Amino acid sequence: MIGNLGKDAETVTGSNGRELTKLTLGVDQGKNKGTVWVDILMPHNPNLMPYLCKGQQLLVQGRCDVNMARGYLNVSVFADQTQLLGSRRDDAPGNSAPTGATPVDEQDPFKA
Repeated sequence: MIGNLGKDAETVTGSNGRELTKLTLGVDQGKNKGTVWVDILMPHNPNLMPYLCKGQQLLVQGRCDVNMARGYLNVSVFADQTQLLGSRRDDAPGNSAPTGATPVDEQDPFKA
């Protein structure tokens, strides 16, 4: 999926002590269909954090988890690969976003 970050990325610690990056991605569903907000978890990469800011366009590939809670459909993805598609920040290091994939191991990330 391709979307834009709704807020700056956060670093969270899973129950196993592993650091993860938490993102909220807004995915446009087309004309007059609105935006779907997707929670994204990915392995923490401190080198990417300056680029993961509100408005940054991002491509995410990964495993989906969909559930209902309090009458809302919640969509979460653990990112197997991510790619920055553009730079929204003029003050980010180097003034341009790097491109590339962030590989993930095959352990179940939702237990983190």
